[in-house]
Formats: sequence, structure tokens, C-alpha cells
Amino acid sequence: MPYDPPGEYLKKFDPDYKGMLSGSTPDVEAYNQHKDELAGNGADLDRYVEHVKACYDGEILFMDEQFGKLIAILKEAKIYDNTLIIVCADHGEGLGERGFFGHNSGPFDYEMHIPFIVKPPNYNGAMKRVSDPVTLCDIAPTICDITGVAPGMKMDGKSFAGLLNGSSIEVDRHTWPVPGMVFLVAHSMRWPDRQVVRFLDRERQKVVWSYFDLVNDPGAFNDLYTAEGILPEDDKLDLIKWIEKTSADFQYLSRQAQEKKDLDEWTIEQLESVGYLQ
Repeated sequence: MPYDPPGEYLKKFDPDYKGMLSGSTPDVEAYNQHKDELAGNGADLDRYVEHVKACYDGEILFMDEQFGKLIAILKEAKIYDNTLIIVCADHGEGLGERGFFGHNSGPFDYEMHIPFIVKPPNYNGAMKRVSDPVTLCDIAPTICDITGVAPGMKMDGKSFAGLLNGSSIEVDRHTWPVPGMVFLVAHSMRWPDRQVVRFLDRERQKVVWSYFDLVNDPGAFNDLYTAEGILPEDDKLDLIKWIEKTSADFQYLSRQAQEKKDLDEWTIEQLESVGYLQ
């Protein structure tokens, strides 16, 4: 956001849109917060959702073409084959799935499951899809591993270089379940067939649990804990243990950060540099 591709790219996906709302930040925020009012003023919200998705597709197409130019330059310079290339996103994007455009709304696949493409140097094998879960913090140690450069600092992630040649990774975190979090909002543990979410409702000072059957509900829309009281104790404890082990209780950490308590000057500077502190 804003969802604003160059005009010719939007025309490839939604050339006939004439609605009253655009992909601009004010319009998207109005949709997120004032749907009833917009509908009362005559806005076709279903059509608007289609338009914003088209805007997003136009942005992706534009970015894809620019990346293609970079690849062409590497090939022209005859360094493509010997180059390690990792393509990923920092996060996914909600595009109306839960009545919301944007991210940081919840630790669900549309935000957590991102494009992640790796081309090792001097790789001549066939393209393959690897199902083992990895995270963004694994990228730096993987680069060090492949290039033979010793890390100059402690890293939270682990190298997934072994996955590129068909080996397994002997690291617990790379096996299911997979932890996930959204900054200041929720923590989650996800297995291939189920997901448990612990949401911190800061306004009401309470914890809200959710549980999803991903086999029958892959989008995680039907909360079985709210509907039927289903929440396996072992799954709940797994998530609690992970939160305790990683000190990932952002309700506490965010309060400390906002009040600037128990934080050294370097940490405060880093938080301010990325907008988490003003």
C-alpha cells in the first residue's frame, strides 16, 4: 500500500474500472475501517476488492519485469551461472481475505507464506520444489555457507544449503511445527494439518486463542476453538513453550520498547530507524 502500478500495467488486469475508490492509502484505509459508510455512499465493495487485487497484480508484474532486466544484465556480463540468487518477499499481503488490505493482521498463510526462490551458483540441475519450511533469518547464514564466508556475528537463522542438493537439515526448527508471529499482534504454531494462534488483545488486556483444521479449512477461516471449543492441550503447550523459550511475548516487549525501559541506546536507535519507536 498504496497499490499504484504504472498505468499500462494496471490496464493489463483491470482496464474498465470506474469505481469511486482507488488503491491509494486513504482509500484502502477507508475500506479497512469504514466499510458500512462506504457502502451506504454507493461504493461497490466487491468490485473494489477485485480492483485492488488487479492493482497488486500490476505492481507484481512491473517488479517482475525489472527483475528480469537484472537477470539479463547478469547473463550479458557472463556472471549469471556463477551467481547465487535468492528471491523472496519480506511478507505476504492481505487482499480482502478477512475484510482487510495490508499486513500484520494475523499469522496466516497469505502473510507468512512468501515467494522464495533460490538459484545456487553453477547449478545445472532441474528446477525443484522443496517443502521443508525455512525463514527469512536463514538467508544470511545460507549465503555464508555457500560462499564459504565465516559469519562475523551470531545469527538466529540456520543454513538451508543442504536442501539445495537434496540433503536433509538436522535442525529442529526446520521440522514441523513452524512458529510464526506478527509484530505486536499474535503468535502461532503451524503444522501441515492444523494451526493454533495466541492473540494478544491489548485493549482488553486478555489472551484470545484460535484453532484451525488446515485440511478442511486451508485458509484458516473457521476457528474451531470459538465455534466448538477445540484446542488440543499439547498444541497449546507447544506454542507457550516456544514463546517462553524465545522471549517472544511482544505485549511485554512492546511496552518496554515504547517506554524505552531496559533497552540500550543501540537497540533504541535500531527500533527508531525502522519506525517502531518515534
